[in-house]
Amino acid sequence: MMKRSLPNKKRWPSFIKLTLIITLIVIITAMCVTYLSIIREQKTFKKELQQQAGLLIDTLEAVLSDPLYHLDVNFMSDMMEVLGEDRKILISGRVYDADGRIIADAYSERITYKMDIDPVGRQLIESGTRVYEWHADQLIVGQPVIVGHQCLGAISVGLPTAPLKTKISAMRNQGISIAAGAIIIGILTALLFSRSITEPLKEMVRITKRVATGDLNQNIPIRDHDELNVLAGSFNNMITKLKNAHNMLEQQVQERTADLVEANRQLKHEIADHKGTMKKLRESKAEAEAANIAKSEFLANMSHELRTPLNHIIGFTELLLERYFGELTEKQEKNMGHVLQSSRHLLSLINDILDLSKVEAGRLELDVSDVNLKPLLENSIIMVKEKAMKHNIGLTALLEGLPEKVGADKKMLKQIIYNILSNAVKFTPDSGKVVLRARLYDISGENEKKPALEISVSDTGIGVEQEDIERIFNPFE
Repeated sequence: MMKRSLPNKKRWPSFIKLTLIITLIVIITAMCVTYLSIIREQKTFKKELQQQAGLLIDTLEAVLSDPLYHLDVNFMSDMMEVLGEDRKILISGRVYDADGRIIADAYSERITYKMDIDPVGRQLIESGTRVYEWHADQLIVGQPVIVGHQCLGAISVGLPTAPLKTKISAMRNQGISIAAGAIIIGILTALLFSRSITEPLKEMVRITKRVATGDLNQNIPIRDHDELNVLAGSFNNMITKLKNAHNMLEQQVQERTADLVEANRQLKHEIADHKGTMKKLRESKAEAEAANIAKSEFLANMSHELRTPLNHIIGFTELLLERYFGELTEKQEKNMGHVLQSSRHLLSLINDILDLSKVEAGRLELDVSDVNLKPLLENSIIMVKEKAMKHNIGLTALLEGLPEKVGADKKMLKQIIYNILSNAVKFTPDSGKVVLRARLYDISGENEKKPALEISVSDTGIGVEQEDIERIFNPFE
């Protein structure tokens, strides 16, 4: 299945990326500085105009305080008319009495005293302080005229904002020109700075590609002591180490090739020896098969040799128990029962040993059935009782509280218990004790407790060393 290659994305050179980043930073910085400068100058110009208006309104307050006190309307009208002669200085001007009615207006001769209360005049009198209002074409400043604790009236003047706009526009144009110049200088600086960084990088990329093709005879010239030249020096050191490693690798390849030739020669000899070994293995296999046949024949013969006398013993014991040869005492009958039971158990073991198909296939299976546990344990004690009595060893069976029957392989269970008891008697010194215990206990499950049976044998013998515990279950240990 063919793989489809993804289309290559358009990649910008590092020179362009770095130049764009620096240029963008310069433009943003210049714009921010210019904008903040314009805002600051606008505030300065407005503050100056407010100061001029405040100075004018303070002068008018000083001049018109006495005419307002005497309500000299003619004087105040003449004064406002004089002020209104030059619209470049004053666009509007009004004088209000203590109730907020217009007394004099710089540009409206129709306004006469005793007209309705003017909202602006009333607002100025109620404010009790100077008020500034910015409009599209003028700055209106007004304040009440207060002598002592008495408010005589109010004054308002309007100064034109056209000169202010002209100054702000000129300042804005100047700021834009300066910003444009700074941007151009920044771009040129960015170009030079980017080139000083990217040119050495381009040289490194070119040499790196040559090295990638296997040309290790490359070296980056070092012109300065900055970080890029330190990187170039490290790259040159790396190329030198690669060259040394390449030479060493070639030498190792030659040595390994020579070793491989020698190993190949030895392998040929080993193959010849292996053929001889295989021949010996085939002969050994034939001998093993012959031995296996001999083993089978031996077990078959032993089957007859062992079963025949054992069957005679079982049959003769059964005749005795059936009173064929006369009556038996209670003790004789009990002993003959033990002999019969032990003989049958031995015959069962011989049958298992002689079952070659199960032994060789490793498929001996448990024959689980209901086993009367207490008699089985008591019979196991009886089977070792004679040997224990010879050495004055006491045998005790603690078998209280046992169930009548349990599920187990009777033959296997009896053999295991007999083996353990036999070993206990064997390794217990004279006048010692061997105790057979069996008890029920509960195993905690997920939802309920399940009964379990524990059978144990303890003795006063020498015991097992700690380091030998793991070996006791190994065959023939």
